[in-house]
Amino acid sequence: MPELPEVETVRRGLAPLVTGRRVVDAGGHPSPKFRAAVDAVGATVVGVDRRGKYLVLPLDDGRRLIIHLGMTGQLRVGPPPGAADPYDRAWCHLCDGARLALRDVRRFGRVAVIGSDASALPTLAAIGPEPFDPAFTPEVLWANLRRRSVRVKTNLLSQRPVAGVGNIYADEALFRARVHPLRPANRLTRTQCAALRDAIVESLMAGL
Repeated sequence: MPELPEVETVRRGLAPLVTGRRVVDAGGHPSPKFRAAVDAVGATVVGVDRRGKYLVLPLDDGRRLIIHLGMTGQLRVGPPPGAADPYDRAWCHLCDGARLALRDVRRFGRVAVIGSDASALPTLAAIGPEPFDPAFTPEVLWANLRRRSVRVKTNLLSQRPVAGVGNIYADEALFRARVHPLRPANRLTRTQCAALRDAIVESLMAGL
């Protein structure tokens, strides 16, 4: 499952390929998770951002094209293929002739077009602070973890205490911080949360 470092790497590679390009045509798998790609037709991509594990492509009409890679999702930008790929779940044809396609074998990915209100996509609206944001302090992590009594690793995987941490980096950060993954989240001390906050940032930076 791609986590923050992998999604950030995709973002950096994708940005110069699609920024400033207008979507002239689009299509998607009939599943509700992919057919929203057609809603981007006529809009121009003005950048590529990231929120947690989500890729966020702002459009020139104020909306945003949201892409989640799921477990097996890959983004490809290039000329239209000579033969259809059965695993292409959503695609956009750009004004320069290139085609942006989400190839997703397992179909755990997601495409959506939303306005400025993230509540239209509840899983995006609910995620916590970005780990590289200065506002993500030990005190913030401590306060966020105290809201639930579930195991600390389970809490991290929910994306609510901090965005972008999945299974691999949760394990790495907890190991670095010397915090047992089965410990109840609301039982961590401020000292442990300070160590865990630093370990999360360090683990994600190492992944990048």
